[in-house]
Amino acid sequence: MQSITLKLILRSWWRNKVFAIISILSLAVGITCTNVLIAYAIYELGVEAKNPERDNIVFMTQDSPMVSGEQVVYVYRDVPGYLKENYPEVKDYLQLGWTTMRYVEVGENRYDPMLLVTADSTFAHFFPYETLYGDLDEALSVPNKIALSESYASRLFGRNNPVGQMLTVAWSLDHFFRDENEAETTTFEVAAVLKDYPQSYLKFDALMRTKKDFTGGVTLLRVDSSFDKDAFARKIKKDNVSTLGAQDGRYYFYSLEDSYFQEFSVIAFVNRTNRMLLYVGLVSALLILLIACFNYVNLSFSRILQQVRMIYTQRLMGASNRNIYCQLFVDTLLTVLVAFLLSLLFTIDLLPLFNKMISGRLSLSFLFSEQVFPVIGGFILLLSVLPAIYLSRQVTRMSHLDYRMQFMGSRKRRVVAVLSVAQFAISIGLLFATQTIYRQLDLTKSNGERYRNLVEIGSWQETGSSRIIESLAKEIQRYPGIGEVSLSKSSVWALAMRQMVVKRDDGTEEYHSMVQFGGDSNYLKVMDLNILQGLDVSQAMKQYAIPVYINRQYQCLFVPKGENPVGKEVRLYDTYFGQMEKVGEPPAVIAGVIEDLYTNGMQSEVNPGITYIFSSGPYSLIQVRLNENNRQEMLEKIKATWEKMAPELYFTYRDLYDVYLEKSNKTIELSHLLVMYSLISILLTLSGLFGIVLYATEQRAKEIGIRKINGAKIWQIIYGLNKPFVEQILVAYIIAVPIVWIMLDNWLSSFVYRVNVCFTDTLIAGVAVLLLTLFTVSWHGYIVATYNPVNTLRSE
Repeated sequence: MQSITLKLILRSWWRNKVFAIISILSLAVGITCTNVLIAYAIYELGVEAKNPERDNIVFMTQDSPMVSGEQVVYVYRDVPGYLKENYPEVKDYLQLGWTTMRYVEVGENRYDPMLLVTADSTFAHFFPYETLYGDLDEALSVPNKIALSESYASRLFGRNNPVGQMLTVAWSLDHFFRDENEAETTTFEVAAVLKDYPQSYLKFDALMRTKKDFTGGVTLLRVDSSFDKDAFARKIKKDNVSTLGAQDGRYYFYSLEDSYFQEFSVIAFVNRTNRMLLYVGLVSALLILLIACFNYVNLSFSRILQQVRMIYTQRLMGASNRNIYCQLFVDTLLTVLVAFLLSLLFTIDLLPLFNKMISGRLSLSFLFSEQVFPVIGGFILLLSVLPAIYLSRQVTRMSHLDYRMQFMGSRKRRVVAVLSVAQFAISIGLLFATQTIYRQLDLTKSNGERYRNLVEIGSWQETGSSRIIESLAKEIQRYPGIGEVSLSKSSVWALAMRQMVVKRDDGTEEYHSMVQFGGDSNYLKVMDLNILQGLDVSQAMKQYAIPVYINRQYQCLFVPKGENPVGKEVRLYDTYFGQMEKVGEPPAVIAGVIEDLYTNGMQSEVNPGITYIFSSGPYSLIQVRLNENNRQEMLEKIKATWEKMAPELYFTYRDLYDVYLEKSNKTIELSHLLVMYSLISILLTLSGLFGIVLYATEQRAKEIGIRKINGAKIWQIIYGLNKPFVEQILVAYIIAVPIVWIMLDNWLSSFVYRVNVCFTDTLIAGVAVLLLTLFTVSWHGYIVATYNPVNTLRSE
């Protein structure tokens, strides 16, 4: 009996192969998107899921002394120890830091810098990393010992046990681990290898001990279960525990999960994710699944009449209600299960793309882990069993007349119309959102356009590099295809910053971080910074010993309104600046006002800044404007010249445009995700529409034949088919636009520099869905309208 049931199901699928294929593919795509996003949500929300101390770890921040309203992650070294000694709710603490380096050497091989994190000996009390080889306690307590991550150890030493092997680190000039009299390089012995594990809060290539003269860093506390974060913050504020802001500052405490989603500042060794991206992804996936389910329900209507007829035939042949019920149940169940199996194949292809688009860390093994697969399995079971039970019960109880009343009359049309409106609304909403987010992304990119094809060569941290920088710059300028070249004393991104205070009208103070840049006479030209007011660079260098250009933000904050700052000394607006100037040396004079240089993305205000123009070195960096057509060739040529001039020095460069875009990574990832889901929603909607129209035209074939005999034109038939869909799109547009508009405006409010929600975007989204629908319906309508009505009516 089971084999007969399966044959009947497959035969039914074959007779309705167009509807079966569309249903299964739609469901497969919807299930794929949903499964990936469910796994992503479980992964991100379950950070350190297997850590038994997860709920007892809190992350510590405090008020920034540089910028009002911001928080910093730095905490003095003695503060967590004081908290542990004086407050019983604090059980332990862990402070982390990281070091900067130029390169790593193993034998004759030289590697790019690794992410080396310094940690207290309490590290294992907070994070349960499994030790594959060696002893972690030894690595965190003995000088010149180091623990490597599994992946980094494999990169350096292959799959062999590396414990006892040696590696050499060439330090940067500023790294805090290096003493004043310490050598420029340190040789470490590998003491342990730690196993990588998913959902980790930390990321690192290596761990080493924290030295006694460590001044402070990122701080985690291990607390008891009764710990109240807000109450504890108020308590230590009342007890005057020292902060960076003295009496004005206060501390804040976050759970490990909350700190994972926060954006205090970039911490190289802490994994972070975007909560908005997570929520938008989940909602988008559910909407895609809804479209797939709507397609399935709509297309199921086309098969029910044939199933009702089939049931009568089977009953005449002696089939029991149980047999028929079983057959219909298995039919629906198999449809979903086949779609699920197909979705697994889609997932294999989608997962790498998904990880690339949103910087995800998902693996196929995680999808089949005990955290995810039961959820996905339960979801698929629910998705398959409930419709199977409902449809099989309904259809077995129906007569032919019941079917016509429920699925061919006005009630059926209302159900299909509601589901179609929902599909159109989702597609219009996703397209509308995608356009708005892309305009915000375009604003971000346009403000960073000056960084495009701009690379920064060398490192101010590299000992000895300054001796070849000027010679290298002269050599580079001789290369054909090279744009402008300038020399500088500091990196565009490693900014020299200090606090500046603005007095508000109400007498309170507002803190800002002022940034300082500096380069030769060609610096402004290479950086594409236009002079808005004042002298050009050549005039300024002739007229002033130390010419300085302020940016527009500096002028707005510190120069009195209506006053011309050109020709005035900087110390008139910045008293601390005057204190730093040496007696007997000429003062720095403002030579002009230049454009703002965006270094913080669009969500933070531009820093006030000054740019020095130097007439002589020493310089430590070169900024080069490359030609996009031969940039890789030029970089290889520059590297070869560097290695010829100083073979002992490690060649480094940074693409400034890539660094800029990293600061807007959230917007980029969100736009990529929405583009993908918008395209999928449109494809699913059109595939469902294809089935619905095909079913509608087949059901109305005789009606269309009669209309043609009575003189109806082809355009009139096509118009009649299109009219209900146009009405549905109009209703969907009215529903989708206000909801998405409010959501987008709320999202854009998090940006300091933003676009506005635009009515044009709503029209483009609506018209796009309308045109695609008209094309699909009209194509089907034309085919049916050109049939010979005699052939259509022959069976009537």
